[in-house]
Amino acid sequence: MKIKELKESDPLYSDLEDRIDAIKRKKKMYLTFYHISQLITFIAGGIITVLTALAKQQETKIYQEHVLYISTGITTLAAIAGLFSLKEKAMSYDIFLHNLRLLRNEICFDYVEGVYNKNKTKHFLKFQEILNTKSEIIENSYD
Repeated sequence: MKIKELKESDPLYSDLEDRIDAIKRKKKMYLTFYHISQLITFIAGGIITVLTALAKQQETKIYQEHVLYISTGITTLAAIAGLFSLKEKAMSYDIFLHNLRLLRNEICFDYVEGVYNKNKTKHFLKFQEILNTKSEIIENSYD
């Protein structure tokens, strides 16, 4: 639920919307990198299988060298994906995003009901609490 007039007039709601958009982009970036690395690893693994079979048939070292290079690339890619925990980071940002969306929905509901100005302080404190838990959520994703 989004309210355009609230975004234009209220700094808290505007900041909340901006953070939601930024977190969505970050999550999407991590998931995209994760899926690309998985796809490359899958394709390279298939190529290694084919090159190994060709090397055995033709008894040449050319294919064996290619297998070695591709294997090195796969190992490097897998190590990078494991080191940076791309999927786990994306899921951590998803938890944070969920909390921000819940707050946005509360704000929108209060605005529609006409009690937003009365509960504005409560929403701000909850927003601060969510921002404080962001670092905990992201730090715990590395454990």
